[in-house]
Amino acid sequence: MHLIELFPKVISVSNVKDTHKFEALKQVELKNNVGNSSSKESYILNKPEYIDLKKELEALLNEHLLTVYNPKGAEDLELYITQSWVNHTKKNEFHHRHTHANSVLSGVVYLDIDKKVDNITFFTNNPNNPDTLLKLVPAEYTIYNSTAWTIKELSVGDVIIFPSTLSHGVDERGSAETKRISLAFNSFIKGTVGQYTDYTELVLKEEPNELQNI
Repeated sequence: MHLIELFPKVISVSNVKDTHKFEALKQVELKNNVGNSSSKESYILNKPEYIDLKKELEALLNEHLLTVYNPKGAEDLELYITQSWVNHTKKNEFHHRHTHANSVLSGVVYLDIDKKVDNITFFTNNPNNPDTLLKLVPAEYTIYNSTAWTIKELSVGDVIIFPSTLSHGVDERGSAETKRISLAFNSFIKGTVGQYTDYTELVLKEEPNELQNI
């Protein structure tokens, strides 16, 4: 039997080369979040000292865009990072299940991690099996029969990019020996989407944001 993966949700996993700013990123000022802590600053990658890392991440975003979506007129489209922030999750803490509003693709970069424990779980938007009214318990969970999927064996510098509407979270880190520290970011498109001839054209221009929260 040949299976066709119809209309999949695609996640990409890459690795950044520019890790020399990770120590500085781990020292940002924090505030309480649901289950863990997040940076008070929410435009961290707008700071001049992180411009090279931001460019590297934007290159990965646009590689994902071209590879997965293959948009017409791609030469006139570009994803750019909007907000970016750091999350700290200690032993016995968790990162609540959530999505990212007002964003096209989102991403997470691992600044510090416990390789034995840490992971990220993605969920279907429907918590029940969307394909049947019957509750069938799988003998073995696969990408075809699961409503949640966990990515494990992560390393420092790994980057995961995913559709911003895809729900995700991090389980309670009960046996963790080190803190999980990650840099999260959102993105949006600049350029022209849609088509003039079928009345769907939309011209999107990035507004200057160089002074925001710096």
